[in-house]
Amino acid sequence: MAIVDSGADVCTFPLVFATALGLDPLTMKKQTTTGVGGHAVAHHENIMIRISIQASGQNISTEFKVYACFTASMDGIGMGLLGQVGFFENYLTTFHHAQKRFSIDIP
Repeated sequence: MAIVDSGADVCTFPLVFATALGLDPLTMKKQTTTGVGGHAVAHHENIMIRISIQASGQNISTEFKVYACFTASMDGIGMGLLGQVGFFENYLTTFHHAQKRFSIDIP
């Protein structure tokens, strides 16, 4: 599960997601990253993300490959962030502030 976050530079997920996907954090590329919560060690890997949306009685889904960031500092959050690199660069996303909703144009 992930939320759309226009303030996130990259798609970022709790480190526990990486292990759930069968990835080994010990073999993943690491670098220090900075976010709202401060500095953290980030583990990076290419993954496939599937977005599934149910609208008007139809299931619509799309997949995309992304160089994702996984960090233990997000483990308590329980969801990821879909950010600028990987998500917003691939999908036109429109925020409708007054209606408290957003739309994603899926090709």
